[in-house]
Amino acid sequence: MLQSGVIPYRRTDGQIDVMLITSSRRRRWTIPKGHIKAGLSPVESAGEEAWEEAGIRGLVSQDPVGHYVHAKRGMLLSVAVYSMQVEGVHEIWPEQWKRRRQWMSLSESIAVIEDAGLQEVLARFELVLTAIQVDG
Repeated sequence: MLQSGVIPYRRTDGQIDVMLITSSRRRRWTIPKGHIKAGLSPVESAGEEAWEEAGIRGLVSQDPVGHYVHAKRGMLLSVAVYSMQVEGVHEIWPEQWKRRRQWMSLSESIAVIEDAGLQEVLARFELVLTAIQVDG
């Protein structure tokens, strides 16, 4: 089963911050993600998940920054992860009553994520952004 999600990020004073959300059931830190919705591309669906789960809008990359597999309710789900440069954070959003959201540094986010596959994607994302910052 395929899913898509985003690593929402912003640059503040030269630092990269990412927004993590809590999962709806176990309250673990994760990224906005979900099943690819009918009629939407994986990129569009990832952007919609960011809105529904975190109340954020932004520019979603056209290419995934990584993939990982996670287990949910006895199923293995393959997640394509895109980056999303956050352009708007809304105070009211569809799932605000069942999730927390929090900005944190990239290194903090890697430390609080329990899923090893997602940790690897975040670490790879850090290398990509660092290279862009150095080159650009």
